[in-house]
Amino acid sequence: MATGPAFVDHLPPPPPPEQIIALKQPGADPHTHRQYAWNGWTFALPPDVSRPASPAA
Repeated sequence: MATGPAFVDHLPPPPPPEQIIALKQPGADPHTHRQYAWNGWTFALPPDVSRPASPAA
C-alpha cells in the first residue's frame, strides 16, 4: 500500500460540489427536539445537538 504523497494518488476523486451540498442538508430544524435512528437504536436529540454525520447547527 502506498504511503505519504503517493497515497493521495490512489484516492478516488471527490464527488461534485452539488452532491456534497445535497448530502449535507439538515433533515429537520436543529433547534427542535428530533430523533436519530442507527443500527436498531433510537436516540432523542435535544435542540441544537447535531445528528451524527450532519452539519453543525
